[in-house]
Amino acid sequence: IRLYSNIYDYGYRMERPNGTVLENSKLSYSIRLNIWAKVFNKYQFYISGGYTSPTIALASERKENYNINFGVRADFFKRKMTAFINIQDIFNWGKNIGSGSKNTNPLYITDVTSKTVNSRFISAGLTFRFGKMELERKAEGIESDTSSSTSE
Repeated sequence: IRLYSNIYDYGYRMERPNGTVLENSKLSYSIRLNIWAKVFNKYQFYISGGYTSPTIALASERKENYNINFGVRADFFKRKMTAFINIQDIFNWGKNIGSGSKNTNPLYITDVTSKTVNSRFISAGLTFRFGKMELERKAEGIESDTSSSTSE
C-alpha cells in the first residue's frame, strides 16, 4: 500500500496599468492511493485511486479531478507467459473535456467549449519469455554463491 499526497498554495498578484490589482490564491491538494496484492502467488491485483482538488492558475481555475484504475496480472508456465488486463478510469469520471476549468481573469477573453468523451479504456496483453532472462541468471548465480559459501 502506498499513500502519496501533496499540498499546494497557488496564487498570483497582478497590477494593471490603471493601478488596480488583481489577486487570487487557493490552497490545493492531491491524494493518490495505490494498492498491490498478490494472491495464491500467481495473481497480482492493482488498484489506484486519486483526487486533485480545484486549483488556480494565472488565468483559470481547474475543477477537481478524480479517478480509479484497476488491473490484474497473472504468470503461467513458470513465468514463461504473463497475461494482464488494466482498466483506466473505471467509472468514466474524466469524460468531460474542456469543461474542467473556468476563466478567473477579467483581462483574459476565452471561449470555453466542452465535449463528452469516453475516458475509460481497457488494455490487455500477453508477454512470452523464451530462454533464461539475464536477471534470473544473475539471481541464480547469487543464490548458488551464497549457498556454497554457507555450506563451507
